[in-house]
Amino acid sequence: MNNFEKILTQKKENAAFDVPLWSALYQAHPMLTDTPDANLKTRLAGIEKNIQFLNSSKSWNDALKAEYGWNSPWWWFRARQFTLFEIERRGIISLPAEEIGVQSTLHWKYLRRRKPTAIRISKLEWLIDLLSGKIRFGAATNYTDPTLQASQRDDEISRHIFLPGSLATITIENGQKHTLTGEIQLSSSRTHSTKGRANVRPYWLLCFSTELDARLLEEFPNENSQKQGFFVLFDVDKFHRRVAEAVQPLGLSCGRVEVDYYDEHFPPPEQAPVIGSKPFRFAYQRELRFFLLPDSPTTQTFNSHVSFQAAKMNDIAGVYNSMGGKEAGYGPERLFSKRCSIKCP
Repeated sequence: MNNFEKILTQKKENAAFDVPLWSALYQAHPMLTDTPDANLKTRLAGIEKNIQFLNSSKSWNDALKAEYGWNSPWWWFRARQFTLFEIERRGIISLPAEEIGVQSTLHWKYLRRRKPTAIRISKLEWLIDLLSGKIRFGAATNYTDPTLQASQRDDEISRHIFLPGSLATITIENGQKHTLTGEIQLSSSRTHSTKGRANVRPYWLLCFSTELDARLLEEFPNENSQKQGFFVLFDVDKFHRRVAEAVQPLGLSCGRVEVDYYDEHFPPPEQAPVIGSKPFRFAYQRELRFFLLPDSPTTQTFNSHVSFQAAKMNDIAGVYNSMGGKEAGYGPERLFSKRCSIKCP
């Protein structure tokens, strides 16, 4: 029995795992009826991947009902069941869940800390720069770059939801009505109109995870795992203040938000702003993002990134190698109680 099957077996014992209820809900709102077969398979794989990552997450809570959102395990198992209903209705053959593995055991000296931490995975040389206060925010418009890894590539300017085309009809000039085929895409974007032209409202990002999860090393691979590591931020508030002070002379303000994840096919009644939301396939990252916004339309325009020098961070953060050993800065000497139990890249 693999990791996903163990989790599934355990959750099925809970009364909240209510397949008959979910079946009735899906029959009333079959929002996946026009989703292409390949997208259904991708959707199922994404749900099962996230379930494995989030099962050990401190934010998961069995007491939360599915209506609470992505922090509830039942939200995920309901989404999976909706997808299975549609897959089975079409007779599609789906593959078993990808084996993700279990989280490495964290060292007790790390666990005893009470303040929230934030973790960034990157090349060690870049993390050492970050520790010294050399900071770089990337432009949100650059995240659609096809050369980026799948774990990074997303539209950070627009958010989309998809509805079955069968829900809508169009009427042509002769009065005949036709049902649409395929899915309808509805989008909201960070744009504004000037003289009839749509312009992007710029912002820049620096992304962290709210949890230390060694399995994320495989999601952000490097050509040499020995040169990859973790930047562990032990005081999020102080980091935020230091960045905000450093960018003030540039005419920028710094904000931060824990990202909310949503189902593009079963969206919530009110969708969160673009900056603070992402499709659920990225939920395993549990992203905490710092973002920069221009104070006024006259603020200097930055093309692909914003780089600046802030105060040193070596009193509130540490840099660790891919095995969890400290390289520099503040914090315990080790992150994990033993060697990384996953297959590092």
